[in-house]
Amino acid sequence: MRGLIGRLFSARARKEAQGVALVLSGGGARAWAHIGLLKALEEENIQIKAISGVSAGSIVGALYAKGHTADEILEIVQKTDMFKILRKGIFSLASGAFSSLNHLRQQLEIFLPEDSFEALGKKLFVSAVNLNTGKLEIFDSGDLHKPIMASCAVPLLFLPVKMGEYLYADGGILNNLPVEPLLGHGYKIIGSNVVSPVPNMQLGGFRSVSMRSFELVSYKGIEAQTRQCDVVLTYEGLERYNIFHFAAAREIVELGYRSARKQMDILLTRLK
Repeated sequence: MRGLIGRLFSARARKEAQGVALVLSGGGARAWAHIGLLKALEEENIQIKAISGVSAGSIVGALYAKGHTADEILEIVQKTDMFKILRKGIFSLASGAFSSLNHLRQQLEIFLPEDSFEALGKKLFVSAVNLNTGKLEIFDSGDLHKPIMASCAVPLLFLPVKMGEYLYADGGILNNLPVEPLLGHGYKIIGSNVVSPVPNMQLGGFRSVSMRSFELVSYKGIEAQTRQCDVVLTYEGLERYNIFHFAAAREIVELGYRSARKQMDILLTRLK
């Protein structure tokens, strides 16, 4: 009997230790909706053990893994304009040039001063595409800033990021909901998808065509990843905000929070 109780206790302890993991999609300014989800999870005292993020989702994930609360992350992106880097890329594209990621690097140095995955309080996985090999790579140890910058290097907007002998770009090119690093560890996985292309979108100029192209590339194949999550949250009304809608930070966070609260009963049931 003592052995049976011991095994049951050990199994329960392993389950608690494995806990809940979160996968955050990319999506430009729409990624602020992830912050609203984090706030709702905090209210339910749902502890996140590991995070997998791509593109803008990797920034939100890194800040949360460092220990910042949802409210603190909102304050950071509002005060520093963390996603100003994307605006710079749009202006550079219009002039026929590529933008570097210097602004993003400067912000990472301020709010994630220890350039190391190991310095984070939670396990973090960041996805980026190796342009030389054409394959998605997952980073979870060593230097932190460059993988995040690479994950945010949207093609045609920004220069790719060099790491070692290779050039890297936005992980959303090949996988915009990178659940794979979280599989096989016993986690209950929450997916947060902020990209859902509007059907029959009206296209007017170069900017709208670029935005539409990025959305479609980011959305490709995402259904396969959602099936590997225990629950996936989407955000009704988020399509009103395009991926360059940076001025609407608080509105997008609030929309994400309200959507998460509406889906909380389903989420809690799936996490049992």
